[in-house]
Amino acid sequence: MPVRRPDVPRSVALMAVTLLVLPTLLWLFVVWDTRPLSAEDVAADRARVEATVEYAEDLEWCEWSFPTTDCERASLILNGAAPARKALDLSPAPWDVATLAVLAMAATSLLIGALWAPGPGVRGLLRRAATVAFATWLVAAEVGVLWWLGLGLSARMRGTDPFVGEETWSFVRYGALLVALAAVAGTSAGVLLRGRLRVVLTLAGAAVAAGVVLLLPRAPIDPWLPPLNVEAFLFGGAVYGGPPEAERCTLPDEDFPLLVFPGPGTSAPGPGYCTRDVTRTTGAAATYLVGWSGVLLLTATTATAMTSRRRRHG
Repeated sequence: MPVRRPDVPRSVALMAVTLLVLPTLLWLFVVWDTRPLSAEDVAADRARVEATVEYAEDLEWCEWSFPTTDCERASLILNGAAPARKALDLSPAPWDVATLAVLAMAATSLLIGALWAPGPGVRGLLRRAATVAFATWLVAAEVGVLWWLGLGLSARMRGTDPFVGEETWSFVRYGALLVALAAVAGTSAGVLLRGRLRVVLTLAGAAVAAGVVLLLPRAPIDPWLPPLNVEAFLFGGAVYGGPPEAERCTLPDEDFPLLVFPGPGTSAPGPGYCTRDVTRTTGAAATYLVGWSGVLLLTATTATAMTSRRRRHG
């Protein structure tokens, strides 16, 4: 008996292609943006800088103040010239783009889950959520590995030896898990947005809104915000400004007292340094993200079960 292939909607197939295209385009952007400068580019940029008044003034001041220094090179760099070959550097720009790639894949997997309607009943919902989560996790993990290996290969071809270590692979692992959680949330939200189940979604949204209102008077609300938890989940922790009771002060050295001026999250009653910085751990962020995905899935499962029962007895 032939195995029946699942009927994949065209919109879901388009999102699946997007899941691969977006990180590929971002990878190409990083490689292109860090491409080496040609000799012609360096010469043109140097001539542009040497024609400015600022360059002549900096060169004259440097030769008068530091006669043993390579003032020509220093003045060129100071005024924005590029006298040296530009190499692919894995910090910090590719990390920013890599985070954007993970977030783009998470958003795409959310849409895939929401657009691909599950089969009838609770079993169909759970099967679809597991299928989409596993498929998007596998794609995100493979894309992440190839993304960084490709950057490393490109850097080595340019004569540099980039560091791709445990921190990088940890980012890839947690990024793939984030994409899978987004798929589960999308599948659940898609069920709740269909038909009469919108009422359930409205009630759940009202409950969340009420919880937010209750939490707003209490500072801080940062641990309840998705951006902080996503950052902590991907990068092994994130720092935010804590409540007054979290303030910690460092006593100054007796020989070298330090006077700190008040700023965001700091205070200065006298010599010393006080801070309210609190670290949101990866475990706490994982609890937050898994918890919300689980709440959505449980709500969708309960609503599906109630709808199925009503149909059977209706």
